[in-house]
Amino acid sequence: MTTGLHLFSAVAREVWCDNLKTIETVILRGRERVLNVNDEYLASHYRFNPRACMPARGPRSRTQGRS
Repeated sequence: MTTGLHLFSAVAREVWCDNLKTIETVILRGRERVLNVNDEYLASHYRFNPRACMPARGPRSRTQGRS
């Protein structure tokens, strides 16, 4: 991630993560997560807000809800 930040010479205000178990230590309610120490430091150093995507639900059955 740091290579990309240096390459573009810019940092986004929010960085969205797709529920990466490598950076999260605890998953709380909704989008709330507890990050590991290294990623918390990275977010505070580059001043971005790490956001987690919501877990997707499985696709609905095509016959569900039909009479």
